[in-house]
Amino acid sequence: MSPTLNRAAIRSTLRAPRCERVYARHSRWLTVGQWRAIGVVPYSSALANTEVATLLEPDGPNGTAYLLTGNYRAILDYNCSNFYALSVGLLANAITGR
Repeated sequence: MSPTLNRAAIRSTLRAPRCERVYARHSRWLTVGQWRAIGVVPYSSALANTEVATLLEPDGPNGTAYLLTGNYRAILDYNCSNFYALSVGLLANAITGR
C-alpha cells in the first residue's frame, strides 16, 4: 500500500440498506485503473483496468488491504459481515490456488 494514499479522498459515503456498518471500512468504488494510478497495486494482474473495486483495510491503514470487486458485494448480500465475506473470498482463492 502506498504510504501517501489519501484516504480522505477515497472515503466512501455509501450507506448499506441493512447492516449499516458493513461499509464503514470500505473506500469508494474506483476502477482498477484509477487504483493503479494512485499507487494501489492489485495482487492479481488479471483484473481489468475497467473493473470497479473498493478498498478494504480491515485492520486499519497499516494492516493488510484488499481490493474487492462485485463478487464480494454478492457475498455481503448473503451475509453482511465483512469477516464472513473476506473469509469466503480467501477460502475460494486458496481452493483455486490463487
